[in-house]
Amino acid sequence: MRHKNVDSAAAKKGVEMKSALWLSVGIVATLLGSTLAAVKAEDDDVVADDVQMTVVIPEVIALPAKGEETKFKISLRIANRTKQEDDLVFDLFDTVRPVLKDAQGRELPLDGGRDGTTVPEPIIVKARRTETAAYPARLSLPAGKNLPQLVVDDLTGGVWVYHDLKPGRYTLQLVYAHPPEGRPAQPGRWVGAAKTVPVDFAIKAPEDAESAAKPPTRGR
Repeated sequence: MRHKNVDSAAAKKGVEMKSALWLSVGIVATLLGSTLAAVKAEDDDVVADDVQMTVVIPEVIALPAKGEETKFKISLRIANRTKQEDDLVFDLFDTVRPVLKDAQGRELPLDGGRDGTTVPEPIIVKARRTETAAYPARLSLPAGKNLPQLVVDDLTGGVWVYHDLKPGRYTLQLVYAHPPEGRPAQPGRWVGAAKTVPVDFAIKAPEDAESAAKPPTRGR
């Protein structure tokens, strides 16, 4: 898959993006100055080995002006609910990807690329504890474009990109899998697959986003 029309902070044209076999997660997306919508994990969100992944995302993301961007973070919160005292180690290299759908439930095409490779540190989660990985994200409106693009740093030197997002409602889901498709499992890493409940959010004009803002709530 090749990216196109990505801003200068994103990947260069022609870089191939690697895919993976995905397992279920929840994420937490935090938009500074915006409303947070909390999605509490249900039984279906508890996956193998008593691992729980929770998702929270901004309820409203402000549409940026031309040449500007709205910055926020998408965070993966992983809870170790094992009764033993075992630490669980989660690999983050090519193990997570987003799924974005519009208000009609249509999955939007994922673009992106990798400009160099970085191997992120794994997440170590102690028994009965929760740890978080934060993915920097931005909604930008490049000069010469009429609709914004969502660009997310995937922590490996690459980006996830969604082009031409109209103002309106969307759902976001993260999926996680280790090992990735076609690769062996990393020694000592947690192995499994699942997917989280999709989370609703909206892209709105700044005045609409401000009027919709209310005190944030948090999931467990």
